[in-house]
Amino acid sequence: MPKTELKGIGGWLILLIIILILHILFTLIAISDATIFNFVLLLFYIFSLILIFTEKRNASTVIIITLWVEAAYTFFNISSYLGDAYLVGMLLGVIVNAMVWTWYLNVSKRVKNTFIK
Repeated sequence: MPKTELKGIGGWLILLIIILILHILFTLIAISDATIFNFVLLLFYIFSLILIFTEKRNASTVIIITLWVEAAYTFFNISSYLGDAYLVGMLLGVIVNAMVWTWYLNVSKRVKNTFIK
């Protein structure tokens, strides 16, 4: 039986899309106390989704940069509160999220075969 080529939006990319949509929704919910950075990050998440759905070559690069910028911002934003276990857990979650998706976007055959335009 021939093996089908992994291409197109499917597999783990669906989970990434769901996570990006959740980031957008959470940012919109917290918009009342949002900074200019949150607004810019919101635009980058929307831009990332557009790049995914149009299968642009630079989609994975933009997503990786966005995730790591968010991780750096989270670190610098809560670094004075590192004694708070909840905030440390949140920081670790953001960093692990960025690490996992960076790895996936760099090694996935589906990503390499999908983002070619």
